[in-house]
Amino acid sequence: MSEEYVRKAAELLKMGATLLPDTCPMCNVPLIRFRGDVFCPKCGRKIILVRGDREAVAARAPIALADVEENIIAKILDVNARLASMEDLDDIKKAGEVMNILLKTLSLVRKLRTE
Repeated sequence: MSEEYVRKAAELLKMGATLLPDTCPMCNVPLIRFRGDVFCPKCGRKIILVRGDREAVAARAPIALADVEENIIAKILDVNARLASMEDLDDIKKAGEVMNILLKTLSLVRKLRTE
């Protein structure tokens, strides 16, 4: 273990953190639980511990939906920027249809995230 993250882990343990038997899937360092969160003291990643495949899928779903939402928003911004410079009515109509689909999809994703 490198001295820096060992020192960080030691400080957290002094503050009441718990060293877990599980290791980080990225860097294989023992995980720490502190104030309800589990994370790797070396890479800083927050870790969600699961007991089986069903829990793994349930844990990944919100993350996947957040990624989808982020991508849709990026596409909306892209279409909006292109729309600002369009003058041809057919192009504007096509961009409007794409924007409508993106906004409906964004609404659906946000609804799924709150369920």
